[in-house]
Amino acid sequence: FKRVLMNNVILYTDLDFFAGCESMIANFLNSKKFTKEYDSFLLFRKSPEYYQGLVKRVNNLSRVRSSGIIRIGRSQLPLLLRNNIFARACWRLVAITTTPIVYLFNIAVLFRILREIPGETLIINNGGYPGASSCLQAAYVARILGFKKVLMIVNNTAKPTIKLFRWFSNFYDRLIFESIDIVITGGEATKKSLITAKNAIPEKIIVIPNG
Repeated sequence: FKRVLMNNVILYTDLDFFAGCESMIANFLNSKKFTKEYDSFLLFRKSPEYYQGLVKRVNNLSRVRSSGIIRIGRSQLPLLLRNNIFARACWRLVAITTTPIVYLFNIAVLFRILREIPGETLIINNGGYPGASSCLQAAYVARILGFKKVLMIVNNTAKPTIKLFRWFSNFYDRLIFESIDIVITGGEATKKSLITAKNAIPEKIIVIPNG
């Protein structure tokens, strides 16, 4: 794993809150050896819950920055409305109708910020696969911008493709996996699901057990 990394490392994540899978990020940023050897930087989607966890887990926030991407999901609703079925249905409709606009906006934002911050290696911490849309976007944007190494960490098993969208999903998955140099999973089950459900390239997947 160490041999893969270049001197400038950007960590990328997109979660509403600081979940257990983010422990890896905290370990990297709190490691004196890692920060001394690699010029590292964290990009995350702005969220009060995530930032609260970040403050508690990361010692030095000087190398942390909001990515500026947006997401329209249940977590963006006020707390009083998150469990309201009508409010959730309306918000879901807004999310669906604005998907193309949000998608293009986030691509533009990722191009800008990944061009601004000098980096040779991009490590994407993705909850699952496909997981967060911006995690996939970051992979091919980094490749276009000339990053030398793009790594993606997939923490959960891949979700099967819906038959109706299989042709598009297969094309998009191929684009993503061709943009990524290495996919890191925590177990053989996740690796197998990526190969069988998403036609991932087996040679690009390595398993590093959690803990």
